[in-house]
Formats: sequence, C-alpha cells, structure tokens
Amino acid sequence: MVLVLHGKATKNALSNKAYREKFKVNNPNAPLISALVKANVKVYVCGQSLAYSGYTKQELHTDVQHALSALTTLVYYQNLNYQLITFN
Repeated sequence: MVLVLHGKATKNALSNKAYREKFKVNNPNAPLISALVKANVKVYVCGQSLAYSGYTKQELHTDVQHALSALTTLVYYQNLNYQLITFN
C-alpha cells in the first residue's frame, strides 16, 4: 500500500517540530504515519504541494518520503498494478 499526501493534506507530512512551530500543537497525524510505515505502507508527500505550501523537505516527518509530484508517484505505482483509491 502507498499513501500519497498532497494539497491540503500536505501539512500532515510535517514533523512534530515543524508542525508545532506553524500550528502551536504537535502533529496529530505523526503517530498514524509511523504506524503505517511500520505496517509497510510507503508514505509520500507531493513535492509541488510542499513547495506551494511553503514547507521544506527538512520539515518532513522522518517516515515521509519526498516525491517529485503526487501525479508522477501515482502513475508510477499504477504502472506496477497498484489500484488508485482517492479520498476527498
């Protein structure tokens, strides 16, 4: 399974430190991200969304991988026979 964060979900890919600096609380999604990775889920964040949101790669949660874009990552995994499931 692969999770690709982009758009408004980009902030969820931040480390606790970066999230706390911006939102004054710990990232409530950090434990979930760690649990997903521990369960062998690959977690990516869209590099374009990251840049657009004003975040840097250095601010990412250590379990989140930086991707060039959400679209290229999704196409890559679909070509490996992964099924796309979208959430709005």
